[in-house]
Amino acid sequence: MLNVRLCPSRLKLAFAMPRRARAFTSASLGAPAVPRKPNYDFDRRRKEQERKTKKDNKRAERQQRRDERRVEDVPPADIPDEK
Repeated sequence: MLNVRLCPSRLKLAFAMPRRARAFTSASLGAPAVPRKPNYDFDRRRKEQERKTKKDNKRAERQQRRDERRVEDVPPADIPDEK
């Protein structure tokens, strides 16, 4: 099916690409073909948060192990037997 409104300069482009891809080309929208700028600030912040949570988890595990060790190291109090 031929689209009658296509100008001859875009005719090659229209037949070279499948219909779905043809609908949103930068040439049809009039926008320059420039890739989107990556959001570095968001990625950096996300990585920093991941590092912080990982570090906090490790710190909490170490503290928990220390607390368990302290409980095991404490000798039981001498309690006199009641008879």
